[in-house]
Amino acid sequence: MSERADQLVLEYVSKVADLAHGVLRTEQRLDFVRRLRARVEEERRGRDDVATARKVIARFGDPAALVQRELRRLADGGQGTGGRAPSPGARAGSAASPRRATGPRLGSTPRVPPPDRGPTVRAVPAEAAADDFGDSATEVIPAVTDDPPAVVTAPVPVVPREAVPGRPLRSGGRPASGRPVPPARGRESLSARLRGAAMARVTGWDAGTVLRERRREVAAMAVLLLAGLLIPFPLPYVAIFPMQLLVWALGAVAVLACEGWGFKDRVTGLLAPVFAYVVGGVVLGAARTPEAPGEGLAAFFASFMSVSGPMFMAGAAAGVLWLGYRLVAPPPRRPLGRVR
Repeated sequence: MSERADQLVLEYVSKVADLAHGVLRTEQRLDFVRRLRARVEEERRGRDDVATARKVIARFGDPAALVQRELRRLADGGQGTGGRAPSPGARAGSAASPRRATGPRLGSTPRVPPPDRGPTVRAVPAEAAADDFGDSATEVIPAVTDDPPAVVTAPVPVVPREAVPGRPLRSGGRPASGRPVPPARGRESLSARLRGAAMARVTGWDAGTVLRERRREVAAMAVLLLAGLLIPFPLPYVAIFPMQLLVWALGAVAVLACEGWGFKDRVTGLLAPVFAYVVGGVVLGAARTPEAPGEGLAAFFASFMSVSGPMFMAGAAAGVLWLGYRLVAPPPRRPLGRVR
C-alpha cells in the first residue's frame, strides 16, 4: 500500500509545483515545494496506508489556495530578503517589543535613509503565522528558519569587448553564442521532475519503465503465460489437480496481490483463459462432435477435450496481453474527493 500512498502524495505535490511555476521565483518555488513535501511526510507520521495519505492531502486543501497563501507570506515577510523567510532574530525582536513606536517621536526630525541603502527588512508580526482557516497544524507551512544566511558577493565588473560583426551582444558585453547552453547537471527543476513522475503515473508507462518499476506485475503475467504454455505437456497431477491448473491459480493469486491494475482489469485478465476454456471448448466441441469417435455424449466429451486445451492457451495469451496493455495505458483516474 506504500506505493499507492506515495503516488497520491507525489501527484498532490506535483500539482502544487505546477501551479507555483511562473508565479514564484525558482528558488522560492523549490523551497516551497520542499517544505510542503516535508510537512506532508510529517503529518503522515510514518503511516503508509492510502487512507492516511488522502486524509492528510484533504487537510492541506486546494493546491491553488496553498500557492496564494505562500504569495501572501512572501509579500508580508519576504520583501527585504528576496523571498526568504525572516530570520529568528527578526521574529523574536518583533514579538519581544510590541510597544515600540513605529513613527517619529514628538519634537524629533524623522531620519531619511540614504539613497544607496536597500529596503529595510520588515519583521513578520506574530499574528501573521496564524492560519486563515483556524488549523495551524497543517494549513500553514512554517517558514524555514534554520537555513544559513545567504552570502552576498560583489559583482565582478566585465569589460565589454568589441562586438563581432553579425553576432549580437548579450548583457555584460559578451557575444551571444549560437549553441544553447545545457543546464547544469543536478540543477533540474524539482517541479519538472515531480511533474514528469506524476504524468508517467497518470498517462501510463513505456515498456522500459514497466520492466523497471512494475516487476511484481511482470512476474505475475509471466506465471499466467507459463500456465498456458504448459498445456501441451503431459505433466503429473498433484492430488486430483493438474499441474497447469495449479500454476494458473498461483498466477491468479499474484495478479490479485498486485496494485498496478484496477479490480476489473485483474478479473478480466484472470477470467479470459477460463472463459475461453469453457465457452470456446463447448462451442468448438459441439461443432466437431460429428468428427469425433464415439456417439452422443462420449463423442462430445472427446471433442471438447481435444479443443479445450488450445482454447485455454489462447485465453491465457489474451489475458496477459490485456494486463500488459493496462500497464502501458492505464484507465483515467477519478479525481480524489475530500475525505471527511
